[in-house]
Amino acid sequence: NDRVWAPYFDNKDLCLAVLEPSDGTLERSILLGSVRDFTSLRRAATPLALADNVVYVASGFGTLFAVDADDGTPLWAAQYRRDHEMRRGGLSVSRSDWLPSAPLVSGGLVVLAAPDSPELLAFSVSDGAFEWNADVSDAAYVIGADGRHLWLGGSEVTCLKLQDGAEVWTVKLQAPVTVRAARTGDLIHVPTTDGLFTLRAEDGTALRHQPVPQGSYPLGNLPAVGPAMRGQTAEPPSQ
Repeated sequence: NDRVWAPYFDNKDLCLAVLEPSDGTLERSILLGSVRDFTSLRRAATPLALADNVVYVASGFGTLFAVDADDGTPLWAAQYRRDHEMRRGGLSVSRSDWLPSAPLVSGGLVVLAAPDSPELLAFSVSDGAFEWNADVSDAAYVIGADGRHLWLGGSEVTCLKLQDGAEVWTVKLQAPVTVRAARTGDLIHVPTTDGLFTLRAEDGTALRHQPVPQGSYPLGNLPAVGPAMRGQTAEPPSQ
């Protein structure tokens, strides 16, 4: 609604700030909940997601919130089992290896790679009911979804059924990944130290490999702009 939404903690309270984009004026602050024990090392909420006029906020403290984007009314809050361990000094740290990722909304589900859970979690968009969880230990982030399937990246690229989280295929990468993979249409593009690998999203078939040109840096982020995809490196932008 032409506003900037930002999650933040005010002491132990998780809030949403709604800002005027032109000058950053705070229009309103929405209290979502409070944290009992704020000794966790993970003090920041994860990125937000917006779909069908609903804002989704992952707290990083065992709860996923859904908020009406029009009036800021909390619609539901879904809790899940956290996985953390205590460290010296009473601090707790998550054992999750997920990179910071916004919740992904597709096919009537909100899929969450929570910073405080090692499993991939799925909830109903209508009421936050838990739908399924998947143990994908080699995954680090969600690449995308198309309403039927979901793709994960990490040391492997994995495809799951969106309906129940069942594995469809997994491809082990032969070279270290430099940054996150990107999906364009029916293709998955994976930047590695050995070049750009392109897989068919449907079945994981390797379609092509574009080696890193001699004397060049490996590809970085892959933003897609219209029909083109740009590869960012430490050098001037290339396409």
